[in-house]
Amino acid sequence: MSLMNRAKTLTKDQRREIIMSYEERDLHKLLKELFQVMEPNYAIEITHGNQEYGKDLVMVKSDKFAIETIGVVVKCGSIRGKTSGRVDELKSRTKTALSKGDKNKLREIKSQIEQTLSHSAEMKSIFEKLPVSKVYVVIAGDFSNNARRRLTDELAAEVEIFDLDWLINKFTEFYPEVFFEAQVINFLQKKITYLEENHRRGKSGKNLSEYFVNPLIRPLGAPLEFDGQTLRKIRKNRRLPFSRLLEISKKQKKLILSGDPGTGKTGAMTKLAIDSYKEAHKYSLKKTGKSDEKIFVPILVHSREFLKLETAEGLLTSYFGSEETKNRFNVDLIMVDGLDEIDHENRHNIIGKLDEFSEEINCAYILTTRKIDLTNTLPEKYAKYELLPFEFGQALKLVSKLISNKKILETMRESLEKIQAQILLAPLSLMLLIELVEEVEEHEEIPASITELYDRFFDMVLGREDKEKGIEILFEYLMKKKFLGELAYQEFWSKNRFEIPYKDFKAFLNSYALKYGWSPERLSGFVGEIERAGILNQRDEIIFKHRSFLDYFAAFHVHETRGTFLT
Repeated sequence: MSLMNRAKTLTKDQRREIIMSYEERDLHKLLKELFQVMEPNYAIEITHGNQEYGKDLVMVKSDKFAIETIGVVVKCGSIRGKTSGRVDELKSRTKTALSKGDKNKLREIKSQIEQTLSHSAEMKSIFEKLPVSKVYVVIAGDFSNNARRRLTDELAAEVEIFDLDWLINKFTEFYPEVFFEAQVINFLQKKITYLEENHRRGKSGKNLSEYFVNPLIRPLGAPLEFDGQTLRKIRKNRRLPFSRLLEISKKQKKLILSGDPGTGKTGAMTKLAIDSYKEAHKYSLKKTGKSDEKIFVPILVHSREFLKLETAEGLLTSYFGSEETKNRFNVDLIMVDGLDEIDHENRHNIIGKLDEFSEEINCAYILTTRKIDLTNTLPEKYAKYELLPFEFGQALKLVSKLISNKKILETMRESLEKIQAQILLAPLSLMLLIELVEEVEEHEEIPASITELYDRFFDMVLGREDKEKGIEILFEYLMKKKFLGELAYQEFWSKNRFEIPYKDFKAFLNSYALKYGWSPERLSGFVGEIERAGILNQRDEIIFKHRSFLDYFAAFHVHETRGTFLT
């Protein structure tokens, strides 16, 4: 059965839902593919950016006599028109910023059409600017009769409207792949978005890919078995870009990536996953007639979640969500992050599961951990790599991606030059330095040691310099620090665990409040302050946001109560 006939077996409502499920930018790419199949001789480009002037796509058709340029405006969602109102009033409003909401989509379309007809099109493949002679409006959504009538009556003759029924028919006839890749594309887009935003700088609006700097790795132990040319290169250099790890995993199926605290193991693995998902996303948008072909992607999961899984099938189901989505992918790599954040008794359990799952799925795996004895005692079948701290140039590159103020950037460069021998130039350390620079108006000199850096960073986030709170701030700051120290030592370190159930955290809170005679209101306010500091993740299980934070506060408690340890 051809792909077109398979698409026809879907009801029209099913095809309608699939088209409407696409993100608007993804739909632009799919429309480009559709138009290119429909008109192979047209030059077609997507025109995102400041110079698009209302056009989402531009199509250029030429013959022996003339060149005609068509601007395409795409709108998703429900389109509704008002029952009355003057056209001139609507036109005047196109020059102002439009409110969100379905009732404004009509005005938004008109605004884009006006811009499209007013501004020439610029295409990368054609040198001269091209005057737009026609506008196509493609509406991927519900379209009321009133909106249709208004657009038909009030817009220029150069404008043609194509509705959702037209899209369904044309996609079915010319590009039926769209109906079978929706789940794949949406899954990949959601994964990419989540991973890009769920990181330390995510709250500031930065995607991980915007500031990521490719670190270096070096092999530990005996060299791996590669072809002669690659082996000679490894022996000569011994250091490789982290991005090569994906290539290495295709030859060595069991990899261990170790590194010092804060060297960016989680960020590096996340970027590896993002890049893989972006390639898969790009490929799935360009597939032509091969819908049954599965797409290879990695799985990225934290060791805490991985430990809870019982079977390889359970891993796949939990990761992909639905059976339909799962069946569209092949997993070529399992990445398990944070082995050192699991208690010793369960670490070998995780490794055993990884061996079992990877064999059943027929894929490689990468396991990350701190540089601890475990990495040296694993059998020789494991290829071991170390993630190295940044060199000065890499550190400066990261800082320059995150700091736009040239004066502050120059100060950071000079300070990093002075302290590079005293402080580990690791991503976490650099992030904390940058946050100090961003949050504190009058800085002292850049910290010269990792201890001083952490001291000053926690001073900042726990509110020591919050001048609005007056004389009570020192007391509150010390209470927060001592609370976190006691929590880290008593509930984590002394019980050899890296996360605690919320009920244990609640019991500790109540005990602490009783000890200091706090009211429920005082306790609630205190917990809110701790949460806003961004040191703990408070979910079903309580964890410190970074393992080094746990180390710091446990050490702080030991130092503060050292007298009790000596008696």
